[in-house]
Amino acid sequence: MKARSAVAAAVALMAVAMSAPVQAADSKSNESMEWALAHKLTSSTVSHALRSTYNRPTLLVVQSSCQWESAMEALGASGSLTYGAETEPEVDWKNQSVVVVAMGQMPYGYDLSVREARQSEGKLLVDVHVDYQSYENNLDDESPVAVLVVNGHGMNRVRAMYDMDLPTLVKASNAPNCGTAHGGPALVSVGGSTDSAPTLAVTWGSLKATYR
Repeated sequence: MKARSAVAAAVALMAVAMSAPVQAADSKSNESMEWALAHKLTSSTVSHALRSTYNRPTLLVVQSSCQWESAMEALGASGSLTYGAETEPEVDWKNQSVVVVAMGQMPYGYDLSVREARQSEGKLLVDVHVDYQSYENNLDDESPVAVLVVNGHGMNRVRAMYDMDLPTLVKASNAPNCGTAHGGPALVSVGGSTDSAPTLAVTWGSLKATYR
């Protein structure tokens, strides 16, 4: 029964991704143009895991140790970190930035990778590949994450472009406020509204509850 419910929920999540309108055509065209004109940055993935501390979809751009601590504090306070704050990566904060892309709790078979990073004025753009292998099992859920170090600085906003438009993924985020009690990243949901935590149209947890 558990396996059957997980299969049904995973299929439903895929169906939502494929049937929901992605974005208006002119918006997609603008995104493609911005990407084409943006400056390519050297980057490297310093951490990748299928089961991470991030239990909710997360998108971060961080440019200082203080911002990292502030982001982890805010995520922890919101209950978004299952195993506590992630260790700060080794990075030259004077010349580099860190990007975190996390899918949150997902059914087994999902994964992600950041293929490329570019800079458009004060914005960081990342090209994210979402992979999906198989849902025909009853294995435990995953929480995929990729942490990227980018050779670039001064980017106070990040926008992720996913090749699979799952409704749970966070599309954009502002850099966290440094040294503020609740100065975590401002996240933008599918609808484009800004908040201190992701506002999701559909979550994996709600789908599982529906198909139990």
